[in-house]
Amino acid sequence: GEDQPGSTASAVEKQGPYASRGRHKKKKKPPPSAVPTTVVSNEDLCMDLYLASLHDLLDRLMAPLQPRHTLFLSIDGASVAKVPEKRNRRLKYRGPQRVWRAALTPGTRAMQQIADGAWEWALGYATRLGISCMLSDAQVSQEGETKIFNYILRRACIDPDTTFAVISKDSDTFVQGLACLTRHVFFVTYDVKPQTRRVELHVYSLWRAALACAYSLHVAFAAARCTSVPGADRHRDQLVFAPWAPTSTNASKAADPGPDPALGSDPQKVMQAPAGQGKRLLTEETGFPR
Repeated sequence: GEDQPGSTASAVEKQGPYASRGRHKKKKKPPPSAVPTTVVSNEDLCMDLYLASLHDLLDRLMAPLQPRHTLFLSIDGASVAKVPEKRNRRLKYRGPQRVWRAALTPGTRAMQQIADGAWEWALGYATRLGISCMLSDAQVSQEGETKIFNYILRRACIDPDTTFAVISKDSDTFVQGLACLTRHVFFVTYDVKPQTRRVELHVYSLWRAALACAYSLHVAFAAARCTSVPGADRHRDQLVFAPWAPTSTNASKAADPGPDPALGSDPQKVMQAPAGQGKRLLTEETGFPR
């Protein structure tokens, strides 16, 4: 005989070698009652760890700089029309112990808590060093770098010999610093080592960078300002104000200036600004900080 339908051998043949897979029960989905009913908004966040990390980063950044007069902190304060766009760009998953990036938007409660924490740190730091401190939070419109350089321009008009250090990782800050045309302004960027939490600073002179851009475009400005025919009328409407552009009517020198005689053997000596122009922000002696 053949095995009966109810025998063990026929049951094993029907089930096959992968029959054990069906014996494990599948995990059931949790009932709806186990799911949290309260939805955490982007403003309802625990900021203790975030603010502690922010204070630690600020301490590490300011340790090698040691400001002597004023500490100015600036936070982006974008207009209301730009807030929805920023929120849409920052909609990302919020992991454990991490602040949701959409909350880092002007007008949110989390941003106000960050501003309060930054002001608390600034007061303590300024008190220890005996200096003054200022904070422009998200309630004030304009981008952070715009507010920083507005303060630098006002301060430079009062005391041109003041040295400024702008700490930022935004490339817009560097570009806006090139248009500032103020001496003794240094752009400071930083890198944080994830393992050791060590901060490495990189310092660049915005004045030297602006002069480098000016001399690299020297030939183009000269060609646009003077025609190739000597004695011809200049195209003044084709060129914006450039204090470093030549004022001589010699078109041949403007077309092919060659080595700059104003530099000579001293690399720190630069061309003088035209008379009556650029005296407030541009000096007539040296362009590089000593």
